[in-house]
Amino acid sequence: AATLTLGFLAYAVGCLTAAIVSFSEAGPGFLWPSYLLLGAATLVVFASVGHLAGRWWPSAAFTPVVCALGCFISMLALPFKVNVLAGPPDQHLRPLPVAVRLLFALALAVLAVTAPPLRRSAERQMPRWGTPWHIRGIAGGSAALSL
Repeated sequence: AATLTLGFLAYAVGCLTAAIVSFSEAGPGFLWPSYLLLGAATLVVFASVGHLAGRWWPSAAFTPVVCALGCFISMLALPFKVNVLAGPPDQHLRPLPVAVRLLFALALAVLAVTAPPLRRSAERQMPRWGTPWHIRGIAGGSAALSL
């Protein structure tokens, strides 16, 4: 929640700045909600990946760097585009792909919050499979939806 709060704050500042700068030159409908939603979905996906990596591979220095580089490279290198840089800026994105990306982001976020850690921590001696059944069910369902 803290990561997404900071991410959405920066995203909102960037969107508002772009809107203010381009308002005088832009035509009607220049603030495309589909592009804004696609950017929000990308933020949620990246925060979820970072949360999962931090939970499964806890390293204060290495994990954030690997996640940031991995997300950035995947954003540019994948054959399908899931970021706001995809598509010509003079067109609206279709609602179905935006909805699918939003659902993927939601499923990945639920997985990131409910997935059990891979190792036992020193302060918590509960085994990995000691997670309650309903939490494991939510994590499994989210993993299946993400895939």
